[in-house]
Amino acid sequence: MPCLYKIYLPFFKKKLDCIIFHIKTMKTNNRIARLAVNEEGFVFDPQTGESFTVNQTGKTILKALIESDPEETIAIQLTEQFDVSPQEAQADVRDFIHHLRAYQLI
Repeated sequence: MPCLYKIYLPFFKKKLDCIIFHIKTMKTNNRIARLAVNEEGFVFDPQTGESFTVNQTGKTILKALIESDPEETIAIQLTEQFDVSPQEAQADVRDFIHHLRAYQLI
């Protein structure tokens, strides 16, 4: 199954494919809330100076997380914006969140 998005973290010198985790009980922390995301998928943390890019799918997920949307709502947004099944969208959201946690972004 192909990945819908990629996230690049130059400060870790790694490319991560399919980043995500469960957010049913997740509270948006201060770091995710302060991220600035532009229309091209450039993400900037003004407090740390760290930046990375995400594709359109990653941007959709990240913006929804910043708004504290639940996982199910984000998955629905993905199925409406992209040609993916609900199951694939849910898996992508979980995977994206898992990777964001691994890099202490949430």
